[in-house]
Amino acid sequence: MRKKINDAEFPIMNFIWDNEPVAMSEIALFAAKELTWKKTTTYTVVKRLCDREITRKSGESKAMHISSIVSREEAQLTHADYLVKKMYNNSLKMFCVAFMKDKNVSETKMEELQRLIEEIEE
Repeated sequence: MRKKINDAEFPIMNFIWDNEPVAMSEIALFAAKELTWKKTTTYTVVKRLCDREITRKSGESKAMHISSIVSREEAQLTHADYLVKKMYNNSLKMFCVAFMKDKNVSETKMEELQRLIEEIEE
């Protein structure tokens, strides 16, 4: 079963994916600066990620480092699946139409996308 990362956790996970293994102190500094989180909030979020086996810790106390168990790609797929189910009644076609509606996409590209959607939904 895929493990879902919530919206509040994604900035922390992106930082971990970009820097892993990363010192817990660096994560706390990032979260304080970029997210205006208190150190306790950051530690709580990282602990929950470890408890849910999305990340793992190594080392102890000030030497603790965090690395991912769940890849960025797996997390993105899980999040995209959730979004399609929740917002578009599990219709990939409706999702793609909504996503592409405001984009400047050529008719050829739209036809190609339509064929891909039809292949997936069969």
